[in-house]
Amino acid sequence: MRKLIVDEWVSLDGFAARPDGSLDFFGGSDFSKQADDDMHAFMQGIDTILLGSNTYKMFVDYWPTVSTAKEPMADIVNSTPKLVFSKSLAEAPWGKWAPARVIRGNVEEGVRELKKLSGKDMVLWGSLSIARVLLKAQLIDRMLLRVCPVAIGQGKSFYPPDVPNLKVRLRSQKRYDPTAIVLEYDLVSSR
Repeated sequence: MRKLIVDEWVSLDGFAARPDGSLDFFGGSDFSKQADDDMHAFMQGIDTILLGSNTYKMFVDYWPTVSTAKEPMADIVNSTPKLVFSKSLAEAPWGKWAPARVIRGNVEEGVRELKKLSGKDMVLWGSLSIARVLLKAQLIDRMLLRVCPVAIGQGKSFYPPDVPNLKVRLRSQKRYDPTAIVLEYDLVSSR
């Protein structure tokens, strides 16, 4: 069965956004060419990108127009099929690339069905509210946490408050000079 991987930027103290939803604290991380190479290798095992509607709106303003000269991952990100979970969007164009498909139904049911299909793994980028629903439903298999070198004190926690005792196993850790760290965890099911 294909796996669902959540890839999320978090502050040192576990927040994925400030209280107002802003993400300005991400700017303190410095990823290198090695990080781009690692992301390229990671994407070879992915055939579907999942997004919530807010993350889609942020991404569509940037990715379809950026060149590989500026962002080495641009063509891979743009050509990988995308699904957008949204109750409000009727369509999800992606510039000159194939549009994303909008899924209007229940997120949990949709992900359960997607996991049954054959194919490579799927990645959920950003989309905090969806990530939290899927963590609670135990539908996430792996987490890539890109830890920013800053503690923001308060904000929107990556972890839902009603999911006590989330069991994880460290799969890998990597430091990108000078300060960015990526922690990769497998989630251990409690079912």
